[in-house]
Amino acid sequence: MKLHAAVFWLSPALVSLGTSSQVTGYKRARSHSLRSDEFLLHNLSGRLPADSSQTSIGQIPATKATSEEPRGKLGKPKKEHDDGGRCLWLVCIFFVIFAAGPFVTPRIFGDMAPFVNAGVTSVALVVSFLAPLQRPAGSNVGPWCRFLFLMALCMFFLAFVQMCMLIKAIRNGKLMVKNAVVRKIRDTPNAKEAKIPGPRKEYYESDFFKQRCDEVFTKARKGDGDLAVMGELREAMISLVGSEQEAERDSMFCEAFEKYGTSKVHRTEFPLMMKYFSIAGLREDGRSKTVHHFFEILQLPETATESEAKKKYHQLAKNWHTDKNPNCTSDDFAEVSAAHQAVMAYLQGR
Repeated sequence: MKLHAAVFWLSPALVSLGTSSQVTGYKRARSHSLRSDEFLLHNLSGRLPADSSQTSIGQIPATKATSEEPRGKLGKPKKEHDDGGRCLWLVCIFFVIFAAGPFVTPRIFGDMAPFVNAGVTSVALVVSFLAPLQRPAGSNVGPWCRFLFLMALCMFFLAFVQMCMLIKAIRNGKLMVKNAVVRKIRDTPNAKEAKIPGPRKEYYESDFFKQRCDEVFTKARKGDGDLAVMGELREAMISLVGSEQEAERDSMFCEAFEKYGTSKVHRTEFPLMMKYFSIAGLREDGRSKTVHHFFEILQLPETATESEAKKKYHQLAKNWHTDKNPNCTSDDFAEVSAAHQAVMAYLQGR
């Protein structure tokens, strides 16, 4: 009996160490009046005595089972397993990854960092959705698993936004920039760009600007293919700035054509370069300065007719008039009006 009592009192300690989680559930009758000896005999034999004659210790009448439920050791109701520990570890790991990712991946992967971040987010999204579902049968969904599932919903939204940004960046040629000068142009804030009016921003995002970039690049490069030597683009960039003297005042121009004059520029990188030097040729307040700039505002080639200029002006006037669009400013409409007047005067005097 002393040995039985010792095992009986040590059993809760073993349960607290997790031994009860390894025992498979058996169907046992509910009874709260059995003595400790019968509990031990029941656990050792793996079956419940049918009646009092089958027991070797004591004569206790059998009680009928009123209901059946999973039982652990000592006949106590078996607690459902909570798998929250694994979810907690996953939450901690994901927080470390997402906190360090924006700082680590650009240094390691360079321009491939957005793709790496998107891949990590996708894997984390799948794991976050599956982790709360892949749990032992009969286990509870703990609070950390619920939090992980909510975090997966947030990551789904972030992955969707990031994918849209990647697609837009690929279409605009802002990814995979290999040329050192073009990369510096992309990553360096331009104070004059923040001052340009809305119609010019629309021009830089338009298909007309992309088409013009392609025409200038094709005309400037010598040879076939999508690569051009930086030096071949010098004259085209001077025409955008206005004059060679004005171009040489720009530190980026000197660095591009003196230090990296023999470097290669890809066709998809050229729009970033052309946009920078086009802005450099504007006035200090970001407004248009020459007739060439006004043609850009109307998104028309210099071979356009007066009817085409009028039609384009009426179209832009509806988009940039303060009465039609409350988000516009008076400077936006003034830029469109100035462009129309300058272009019409040029076409009539041609």
